Amino acid sequence: MHPAASTQETAAAGGRETRVSRGMIRIPAETVALMRAQLPAQTNDAISATFGISQNTWVKIRDGEPIRRSVGERLIARLARARK
Repeated sequence: MHPAASTQETAAAGGRETRVSRGMIRIPAETVALMRAQLPAQTNDAISATFGISQNTWVKIRDGEPIRRSVGERLIARLARARK
């Protein structure tokens, strides 16, 4: 993360998401670990069917890179629904 980027911790899906810059967030490592366990294969079809995201977005999440806030919020909501 760039040293000048402001960060803000917020609660989300049982973990914490880090706001990197306006409109971008990082998915917490704990959430990524849970996602890995649910993923049957790292293919476009499996990623899309399981999480509703693209393979490019999954790679960013997996590697700890920031993703668009709207995508992250949608993903967190989907993961929370799946837990119920």
